[in-house]
Amino acid sequence: MHVCHCMMMREIIGAGEEEITEAIIVFPELTVVEFPNLVKFELTFCDEINLDTIELGRDDSTCQLRYLAIGDSEIQIPSKWQLRSHNLETLKLADYLWCHELQFLCFKSLKVLRVHGSKCSTLFKVSVFRSLQQLRLLEITNCQVLEEIVEEDVRSDAAASGMDNNTITLLQLQLESITFQNLINLKSFSSTASYIFNMPKLHEFIMLGCPQMQTFTSLKTCTGEVSVYTDSHTWEDISDLNEFISQNRKRPSASDNAALQEIWQ
Repeated sequence: MHVCHCMMMREIIGAGEEEITEAIIVFPELTVVEFPNLVKFELTFCDEINLDTIELGRDDSTCQLRYLAIGDSEIQIPSKWQLRSHNLETLKLADYLWCHELQFLCFKSLKVLRVHGSKCSTLFKVSVFRSLQQLRLLEITNCQVLEEIVEEDVRSDAAASGMDNNTITLLQLQLESITFQNLINLKSFSSTASYIFNMPKLHEFIMLGCPQMQTFTSLKTCTGEVSVYTDSHTWEDISDLNEFISQNRKRPSASDNAALQEIWQ
């Protein structure tokens, strides 16, 4: 099926109960639309669409989706999409309810993650975030209730299994660029005391409008020299993110919202 240039179309798949007009196309017997070779899928302002009727592939090996963007929508990503998204490289979610399932998913090929307007207090469990070994760019903006990016896993069975809660693990990441903008309640990247974050490739960190930011991580974050851009609207080369944040906490300036546009001009 190929549908294009249908400016008046309201519906492709329907139950056939509404009156059929030239503005509506109804396929009452159609239950699944397959796009096995779909590489890029972008969806905005489509709150009523049912993604469960769209097949991206029979399994992980046949799903070719590399780019997924959902914006201004309360649509939930179908569970079958989540299970077949291991080839996904770019994920953009705007004003999207970061659902419970996404917090526990493994996007092993994800390279770019952009989240705007999330209504959650945290985005990832450590066990999931540590699996993002291909992630290069992390951009989080305008998430008013977000307090932490990565939170500790619940270890309710630690004592029973003999696990030492004082064990410190080195978490290796490939992140190259991190942007935090207008996160008014963000306190840290991660407050877990069980992990040291090693980011040897990180070269850029942008932090604008994050007045509650107290530290980057509870333990040391291992990086090389990082170019940092903050509310002062100047670039600084630093080697210790925790020390820099603790020494440079300040109230956001009035021009924070335009800052990202200014620095790329």
